[in-house]
Amino acid sequence: MSRSATDEVELKTHSSLDLLPKDRTILEREIMEFRPFGLDEQGHKIRDLSGMSIRAVVVYLEKSLARKRGTIAGSQAIEDLCRLLNLRIKDPVYHVTPEFLKNAWNSYTCEFTSYLYEFCEHMSGDPRFAYLGGMEKASSVMQVLARPFSLPQIYGMFPYFGNKFASGSLEFRVVEVTPATATLAMKFSGRALQQFGPYRRRCAHLMCQAAQGIMAAVPARVHGLPAASLTELSCIANDDEWCQWVICWEGERQGLWRRRVWQIMAGSGEGWSSLTQSNRFRSCQQAEAIPSKGNVEDREVKVTPIHAAVGATQSKRHAIWSLCCALAGLTLAMGLRVMNPSTSLGDVVLLGLVPILLTRMLINRHLRLESQRRESLIHEQIMFLESRHEELREAYLEQEQTRVELRRKVAQLTALHQTGLLFSSTLDREALMQKVLEALTIDLQYDRAMISFYDPVRQVVMDARVLGVSPEIQAVARAREIPVTDPMSPEGLVLLQGQPFLVEDVQAVWDRIHPLNQQLAMLKSKTGFLEA
Repeated sequence: MSRSATDEVELKTHSSLDLLPKDRTILEREIMEFRPFGLDEQGHKIRDLSGMSIRAVVVYLEKSLARKRGTIAGSQAIEDLCRLLNLRIKDPVYHVTPEFLKNAWNSYTCEFTSYLYEFCEHMSGDPRFAYLGGMEKASSVMQVLARPFSLPQIYGMFPYFGNKFASGSLEFRVVEVTPATATLAMKFSGRALQQFGPYRRRCAHLMCQAAQGIMAAVPARVHGLPAASLTELSCIANDDEWCQWVICWEGERQGLWRRRVWQIMAGSGEGWSSLTQSNRFRSCQQAEAIPSKGNVEDREVKVTPIHAAVGATQSKRHAIWSLCCALAGLTLAMGLRVMNPSTSLGDVVLLGLVPILLTRMLINRHLRLESQRRESLIHEQIMFLESRHEELREAYLEQEQTRVELRRKVAQLTALHQTGLLFSSTLDREALMQKVLEALTIDLQYDRAMISFYDPVRQVVMDARVLGVSPEIQAVARAREIPVTDPMSPEGLVLLQGQPFLVEDVQAVWDRIHPLNQQLAMLKSKTGFLEA
């Protein structure tokens, strides 16, 4: 089944789920039910929310608390945030650190992001934290990608830029764009809604607030204009199908007029602006090429002295052309006046302006061609930067999963080593079995574990010890005796043939399981198991 088809099934499955009100947060769920990053249970790469989004929120929390309580308090807040998150992550191989959260190349699940938003809001004491944190999410790379475009164009590319932050969990739609307003919509995938569970309203509210913060900050972050205002038309937190907003902005037309006037007066302003923009892309491109030496957002975009010299040379050349043509026009006008004194003043002035007008036309044509060439170069650099960014992100996701697997292997080997030490450290069978069961459930992250004894003379399994269930179920498991005679049954494969047996769905082998084990499986609500 494809990923999109799976999302549709999940959406239908969870649409009828009993939803809790918005004041009930996902923190009521003691442990995260899904892996926070890396690969999900089906082996797909987790790309619900990008690390740029999480990093911006974490940095904003640190800065805001540092302003209120001091630098040490800001750093300590991030340590506390990691501690709170790790308490909700059952598998220690997925535990996070401040450095990990500040890495823009990671990707996370919507569930993990919801926990993070809740903890950040609680620690900051600001109910609008998600919105304000969202306003900080426009990274330097995103600003550079968007700067060549006008605000209507940027909002019109909402799906394109939205996929940079959330490529696996959100669907984006542009309803309408005018010169001063934009109507945009967003909704969650079935996978995201599955992660939210009954806390969908609260989680959707936080995600919607963060998205509104991003949209409001676009004019200020990209073009230095006042922040946009938003009017919410619908929200998934209110059980609507889409989150939809009307975004209004102002000031761009006036700013463009001032820039046009300055370009006409300065002559080469447009060319210099394009050149500066082109160099910014090169700088960001170089910054992205080496992610291990720091985060992309931390790098300062600079214009090199060589490019500054080129821009100054062009300005000087155009100024010389204008001066020479002005002198030529003055010479022609004076010559005409001397040679033909009866010529009217208007004709003299017109003749003197002809070289200047021709020069300005030539300069404008030169600037237009240069601008087109540089716009083409900028477009090529945008495409290269985007493809390079995706390549690096994919490579980092692979490294991230490799680290997770290495942590898991180390944890498993450590658990086996500690279990081996237990066998040689005690002769108390009950204490030994209890330690082994604890190692299976704590170190190897199994929900429940059971150890049974096999009597080869009587061919029965008996005296089972179980951890992770109620005392009543423990008593039932210990009192039962199950005969093992069929070598093809799950019990026979393990005890008679010596083969391990892994079952992902207990219903698939239900008819082959002994009735007493069926009863025990129903009591433990078991969906899958491993026998060895």
